[in-house]
Parts: sequence; C-alpha cells; structure tokens
Amino acid sequence: MSSCPHWRGKLIVGYVPSIALFPQYCFESSTSRLCPKPGVLSEVWRLVAKKFNCKVEFKLGAAYGPYRREPNSSWTGILEEVNCGHLDGTVSLLTISPERFADFKMTTPFGTSAYDLIHRANEDGTRQLNLAVFSLIVFFILIATVIINGLLSQASESRAEPQKKIWWTWSKFHISC
Repeated sequence: MSSCPHWRGKLIVGYVPSIALFPQYCFESSTSRLCPKPGVLSEVWRLVAKKFNCKVEFKLGAAYGPYRREPNSSWTGILEEVNCGHLDGTVSLLTISPERFADFKMTTPFGTSAYDLIHRANEDGTRQLNLAVFSLIVFFILIATVIINGLLSQASESRAEPQKKIWWTWSKFHISC
C-alpha cells in the first residue's frame, strides 16, 4: 500500500458537527470545523493517509440525522456520500446495525455511549450498577475538600467573635448518608 487508492491523490473523510460530549470526534458544532486539537479519530485518518502516502481532507458531510436505507436501496445522509464514492470514510458516531454492516466496511467498535447516569457496569449481565458521574479520584478529592473545609471552619469558629459565628455556620458543608 504505497500509493493513495483513488485517482484524486487524497483521502476525503466526511464528518458531521459534534458536541463536547464526544471529544474523540472533536468538531466544532458552531462552525462545522475541526477543533484546534482534533480528536483521536481524526488522527487515525491522518495515519491511514500517511500509510498510503497521500493527504487527508476533512469535509463536512450531509446533515446529521437518521442514516437509513430508503425503499430504493439508497442511503441517507453521510452514508450515501460514502456509498456514492464522494467520501472515502467518516469520522462520526454511527451504530453498527446488521443492515449497515452488510453494505459498509466498519471498524471493530471501540466504545459505546449512553445517555444515562446509571448503567450496567458488566457486559456479562450481572446486576452490578455503576454511577458514572465522575471518577473515583474526583470523588475522593471532593470528600477531602469537604473535610478540610469543615475542619478549617470549626477552627475558625472557635476563634471567631460572636457576631461572626453565624457566617461560619452558614458556610459549612454538611455530609449526610
């Protein structure tokens, strides 16, 4: 694989505007351009182009939306652009359905997304649930901050003048289980 597979001498990769929740895709939704620090998938396409000794061009694809097969067997959105040869690939968040898999070559899935706070932690079906709001390290930092603030608050209360004690009482953090 020493040369670019197409006559145009470059790989054209389509993308759709993304949001901050998906930094691995990292396109500015307001301007429909690549972010100053592109996500990992953009870098993967750059490496593929380097392997083929050609350039990569990122092109804004068709509107983000339901990518489905129409009754006439054509696809909608960015998938139709790939199907027609206008794009060589995509940087997008697409679900791999059996219908799509039959018509397109797709990478092995490397991530999932879920729009919930609690989700099943294990793929094997166990009932263990995971609260995926923030990491364990962030949790311990927050707890340590609350404890230190409480200790400092109590130390200040013991030295405070009577009129200032009300302020310190209102500024305390309280943890209840």
